[in-house]
Amino acid sequence: MSSRPFSLRIGYAAIAMLLLSAVCACSSSDTDNDSLTRVRDPKLSPQRRAEAAVEAWAESEPPSSSGLEREAVRKSFKDLAWSTNVPGQVRLAVIDQLMNESDAAGLEDSRAMARLLLPNEQNRAVVAYLCNISAERGWTDMTPAIIRQWSTDQPEEPEATRVERLAIQRLHPGVDPARVAFDVFVNPQTDPGPYKLRWDLRTRAAAWDLLARLDVDGSLRASLLSPQSDIAFPTDDRTLNDIRACYAEMHVVPRNGEELRWLDSLRDPKNKANASWWTATRGAVSVLRDDQTVGLRLLHLEHVRWASVNRPEWVRATREELYSEARSRMQGREIHERAVGVDYTKQTTERLDRQEGTLCWGDLLAMLVLDEAAKEGALRQALFSQIAMDRADTTTEYGGMVSASASDGFLVTMYPPRPSNRLGDRKFVASDDLIAASDRAFAHYHFHVQKSQNREYAGPSEGDLDYAARLGRMCIVLTSLNDETLNIDAYFPGGYVVDMGQLSR
Repeated sequence: MSSRPFSLRIGYAAIAMLLLSAVCACSSSDTDNDSLTRVRDPKLSPQRRAEAAVEAWAESEPPSSSGLEREAVRKSFKDLAWSTNVPGQVRLAVIDQLMNESDAAGLEDSRAMARLLLPNEQNRAVVAYLCNISAERGWTDMTPAIIRQWSTDQPEEPEATRVERLAIQRLHPGVDPARVAFDVFVNPQTDPGPYKLRWDLRTRAAAWDLLARLDVDGSLRASLLSPQSDIAFPTDDRTLNDIRACYAEMHVVPRNGEELRWLDSLRDPKNKANASWWTATRGAVSVLRDDQTVGLRLLHLEHVRWASVNRPEWVRATREELYSEARSRMQGREIHERAVGVDYTKQTTERLDRQEGTLCWGDLLAMLVLDEAAKEGALRQALFSQIAMDRADTTTEYGGMVSASASDGFLVTMYPPRPSNRLGDRKFVASDDLIAASDRAFAHYHFHVQKSQNREYAGPSEGDLDYAARLGRMCIVLTSLNDETLNIDAYFPGGYVVDMGQLSR
């Protein structure tokens, strides 16, 4: 009995190189079993199994005289395609057969499997195969699945040459891929699935996360959300209505999936406190000029509301005037730039006077509000009392949120990480409780106080910067300089850091 080589029909070079090999003589164990058994035999080499897949599929072609029934082979192949324990070469072999089914109903069943398989696929060769065959055959119904896969981070692959991007460009020629992602967000074209699985919402969240990379400043989304847009928005879609309201009333477009979830909570019709806050904040934002709303994000809105009540002159100020005020306040303050454990200090600085072109109006306002908070004696006492608890607990770093008090003063509320999130004395993991409670917070904070004199760690870590970017939050880290003094660093989702000086007991 001879076997024939397996090759990839669509001609995708990298995968073809993986799968194509010379014809080899079958071993005695091959001849003892039928081809379908050999496909499933984990003792055989991946190449032998891949060749057997081609053979089993051919032998089950109706009308079959081999005794192999096509449906039995199809079921086995689908099981193998879904199994991450099966070698990639074997999975590609069976997927290739399924995607080249001659029977129309069978091919449609295979395409339905591919739409479910692709979004969470970990094997990049399988991803490349499905993206390329979809593009070659014009399967536009695969677009939502491709967008979901594209939303996953692949740091080793350049964004411009991601196989998902190339497939989207072939499927939608002449259309900006970011626009395709936005259209998928508006209409996920995805079956919600069984109760509570909500596959459609997963597709929508993935599309928005992808847009965070493709439309970094939100300008494309802003143009598409405007009344002049050519997009027909469903009138009963709460998420879309919330986004449009946020843009129209707050001049803000949520940048990523986490900010979208934050907006969803702020607009929760059952949350009366948030509804009241939205009304008050909308009034404060309504007086802002166009130059003040450039770069405005969800993280700035509570600072705008607070300043409109407590420092109305700041709300009227230009960006240059806020920068001048912040620089005047911080002039002469001692700066402690982080010295170990990070690379960002090589590209940027923690000094305000060297970041004039980096900070937007909202960033400067937020810094001034936090600087006001640092003046409150009660807030300082609360922070120093929390330091003692943090230093005594070597399983984690402590942190929480800064928010307005009932009298529009300031509160710090600590949320120690849950037991499952305690990853060591040099890492802070925000609990779900902190995220849920901080809809109207000014900032998240955490400590670097493992020892009394910890100044070499005065500043956020790379993980801290990732945290701010992922959650879309303004954050501050408080580092122990000695028993009586903390260093304060503010950092933003854009990855920039400003040393705000020292806080004394």
